[in-house]
Formats: sequence, structure tokens, C-alpha cells
Amino acid sequence: MKVVLSWEETEEIAEAGIGRALTNWKLGTKHSAGFKPKDLGFEEDIRGVGAEAAVGKVLGIPWDRSYGSASIGNVDLGEDIEVRSSKIPFLILRPKDSKESRYILVRDLWVSRHKPVYDIVGWLKGGDGMTEDNWTNFGKDRPFCWGVPQSKLNPMENFGQ
Repeated sequence: MKVVLSWEETEEIAEAGIGRALTNWKLGTKHSAGFKPKDLGFEEDIRGVGAEAAVGKVLGIPWDRSYGSASIGNVDLGEDIEVRSSKIPFLILRPKDSKESRYILVRDLWVSRHKPVYDIVGWLKGGDGMTEDNWTNFGKDRPFCWGVPQSKLNPMENFGQ
């Protein structure tokens, strides 16, 4: 399900993404998975907020425009909805993630100088993806996680059922 954000929404996500990055810097918050951006990291924060906004737009749930810390434990939308943006076709779940929360995989298709475009792929309850067959580090020098293939996700049409 593709979602295109408006220019007004683009300004809002840019402001919120930069604000969240600055808040995390001030608090000394580190990325939950040890991610270290090559530059200041604003782009990753803005794109992540954009994914939240796209899902919120589809579900009719306002996304959090606050500049609060984006550290693990915060929900992105509603009481139990986490948005995960990935460049690979896997929903990534980490050991500290909730088994009860619902996780939505979003592919970022945003191209520079154009309106943001996101593909909302599907969703899964955390505990349903935290299985031995999904446990992986993708053969790389990185922390292990559960990598749930997008083929195992529920369609968005079934979200909330």
C-alpha cells in the first residue's frame, strides 16, 4: 500500500525528525541497535518520522510530533503500534521489543526533491515473529535480531482484527 505525503506533511516530518535527533544528542541517547550514521543522522530521523506519518495517515491515527527521545520503549502510534522502516525485505525485531506490540514494516521509497513515498508492507504481533527460525544477524558483524521475511507478515487489510 503506497502512501505519498504532502509538502506540508514533509515540512512537519523534517522539523520533527531534526528535533528528535537534537533531543537524543542532548540526552546522550544511543541507538538501540548500535546504529552509527555516517554523517549527522538527520536524514535517518526524518525518514523514520516520515514512515510513522505515512502509517498514521493510513490508519487515521495522529503521529507523535514531539521531540522526545526516540529511544527503545516508546510506541510510535497509539498504545501498541511500532513502525519499522527497512531497506531490506524483513521486519526487524530486537530482544527488548515487546511481544505484545504490533509492528508495521514500511519500505522507504522517498527520492530526493520529490514528495515522500512509503510502501506499507504489512504487520505482525511481536511475539509471532520472535521465533527460532527468524533469529539472525544476516551473516554480518551485527547484533542478532529476529528478521521476519515480509512474506510472513499480515496484510494491512487485516490490521486491527
